[in-house]
Amino acid sequence: TPFGLATDYRNNWFASAQGQYSGITVVDLTPAVSYQLTDMLTIGAGINLQYAVAHLTGATYDNGWTDMKHADDMSVGYTVGLTLQPWKTTRFGLSYRSPVRHKLQGKDEGNAGSAATYFLDGKHDVYAKIVTPETIIFSAAQDIGSQWTLSGTARFTRWDRFHHLDIYQDNYPLPGPMNSVHEHWRNTWFFAAGADYRFCKNLIFRFGTAYDQTAIKSPKYRTVRIPDQRRIWTSLGASYQRDNWQLDVGYAHLFVRKAYGAAVTGSATYPVAVQASWKTQSNILGVQFQYKF
Repeated sequence: TPFGLATDYRNNWFASAQGQYSGITVVDLTPAVSYQLTDMLTIGAGINLQYAVAHLTGATYDNGWTDMKHADDMSVGYTVGLTLQPWKTTRFGLSYRSPVRHKLQGKDEGNAGSAATYFLDGKHDVYAKIVTPETIIFSAAQDIGSQWTLSGTARFTRWDRFHHLDIYQDNYPLPGPMNSVHEHWRNTWFFAAGADYRFCKNLIFRFGTAYDQTAIKSPKYRTVRIPDQRRIWTSLGASYQRDNWQLDVGYAHLFVRKAYGAAVTGSATYPVAVQASWKTQSNILGVQFQYKF
């Protein structure tokens, strides 16, 4: 799941007209091959079979509501990469994941509230075009003695492809989209550093930290659906290996800077302005099991 988010606010909260529930999930299935060119250099490539699905709900200023359920699409991209090991204790990696263009299609069910909003009652076909951005990742790892490995990663994401989020509805009585959000996102960098400690033959402890930029340029582009802000990651984990199997566990806590928003969304005829602030944090727990045949 290279991309995904969800925000869920209480019913009838003060900014329901700008967003109630938002859920977007992107899942990749990537068959890949690799080839060792020399003792130092290995190259690889894969096809990204990418599935995207969205569920968005909201209200209108006159107590109407709209519910876009299960708008989805399957599309294709690619990924390429290489690893370089100039010395036994030193490794470098470089990879590129292409952008993928989606046209999400689904149904919108709603209640107009009043004729003044121009929303349509009942169920209607809707679609929205999005592009999941390309990423470039550079990583390095260095063994220090027999117990320690230091590593670092820099990742560039071209978020400026996410310029508008426009939702079009069949039979909508006005020209243009039913709903439009001007995101104007910017490209971002993610920097991480970590260390592995080999406690014994079977057990490795892991520690890390990272700095993650936000794609949102300013408060006027920060919407209630995606109130993103820059963040600091701290993480720890462990790997236990025995015979053909390995168990990995990890925990990360994200310290997120307080976010301020003053975005205007909706249509040109009926814009919706919201001023708000968000104070958030995140905890991530991951468990992975591997078995080698």
